[in-house]
Amino acid sequence: MATTYKLIFAAVFALLLSSRTLSAGSLSNDSLSCEPVKSAQLQSSLLYKKGAVTYYPSLSLRAGLMSTDLGSMNESMHAAFGKMFNYNLFLAGLTGNFPIRIRGLGAFDCNVDLNYMIPQALGISSTSDMKLSGFGLGFGAGQDLFPHNINFDLILGAGFQGGMLRMRGTSQGSTAPDAIYSKPFFAPQVTIYPRFNFGAVFAGVRASYHYDVLSGNWNASSSTAAQNPPWASQATGFSIEGVFGFVLGNHY
Repeated sequence: MATTYKLIFAAVFALLLSSRTLSAGSLSNDSLSCEPVKSAQLQSSLLYKKGAVTYYPSLSLRAGLMSTDLGSMNESMHAAFGKMFNYNLFLAGLTGNFPIRIRGLGAFDCNVDLNYMIPQALGISSTSDMKLSGFGLGFGAGQDLFPHNINFDLILGAGFQGGMLRMRGTSQGSTAPDAIYSKPFFAPQVTIYPRFNFGAVFAGVRASYHYDVLSGNWNASSSTAAQNPPWASQATGFSIEGVFGFVLGNHY
């Protein structure tokens, strides 16, 4: 029995010593590591970084404007119909954020985006119009310039977004399929993202500049669309979005 108690005591002592050693090591090895937590309930959940959003994964909703280069397309539209699309597309999206730590490089806040460009209608006549829309995916990673501030993050990041711009021509009373044109895009981007943390929720503004590296040519995506349309455009420009989100997990 005495031997059993000695083994239990030794195991508990070793566990306490190893946990303190790991905690001290993480604090000394990485300036972005978190401070010792105040309760055992949080200790198993916190990752590395002080700040409610950057401790845990989070989910956010975005809405704003995405600028594009539609110069050639708008010249053709103006020449044919006397009207042009707006260069700024209304954008709505959903983002999942998650923190990662890479040994030797530091801590990063990563994001995966789903984007939808709300259709913009261009009335050609009383019975027909053209609608410009799009969708895409994005990924980015950045670092918080204020990692020890619980209530505020300023993240500078880089990444990319890719997807498809689509233009659909519709005509009321016609039995022919709609004329659909598409233009794929892939745009590396840089981002600045200030956000304020209020416990379980956060809000901020995300601004970015994206540069489309693909050809500006559009493709006919339906049988009624004209082959080799005489315009070009690219998803190059600035975006600005309001962000509101929720932290997934414990917080304080």
